[in-house]
Amino acid sequence: MNADGRVGFVERVGTSNAVLREKLEADIAKWKFIPPLVDGKPVTLRTRLVVQVGLTPNPDGETYAVHVRDVTTGGALSHIKMPAYPDEEVGMLARGKQVALVVVEVEFDGNGKQVGVKVAEGSPLTTGEFVRRTKRSTRSWTYEPELINGKGIPGRVVYFMCVVAHRPDESPALQLNPCQWTPPGKHAVLGNGDSLALDSSVSLKSHVIGSTL
Repeated sequence: MNADGRVGFVERVGTSNAVLREKLEADIAKWKFIPPLVDGKPVTLRTRLVVQVGLTPNPDGETYAVHVRDVTTGGALSHIKMPAYPDEEVGMLARGKQVALVVVEVEFDGNGKQVGVKVAEGSPLTTGEFVRRTKRSTRSWTYEPELINGKGIPGRVVYFMCVVAHRPDESPALQLNPCQWTPPGKHAVLGNGDSLALDSSVSLKSHVIGSTL
């Protein structure tokens, strides 16, 4: 991101629909951000920009309108190693609610090293072996901090983990995926293994939430 608050370069992460991606990138080029200040002057920034979109059926019943649901900037998780969960806990899960939803808040320094972890606000599970093992595993994860003038800065992310234990005699048609969670105060919907930045050195100035691409 340039010092004038415009996106100077976009490096894609992961896969997405090519047509939607081109349309979204063309729209992002028009967005305006408020850049960070160093000694009172705006500076360049490298950040992870996450744009979540939604689809609304058009009146013709055949096509869809694409709207911006949420926009987040900040540091990111770049590598995750899932913890191993004990068979006993998974067995108890299958006999009970069948799903364990854990959300942790991780703090990292400018070098991308974890320096703190806690159960996130709004996490469905707050205690137990699933929580303990998820928190412990965050120590070995790799984090990607924002860069201000090429220097990493500390940040925080939330990570959503979902474990589903289906009963052996359960019909595949009934094995629905309950793994979704919306952070308090956010529009984004997270799925299993998704993460979201909690803070950023840059903020979005353009009013794009709810707009149609």
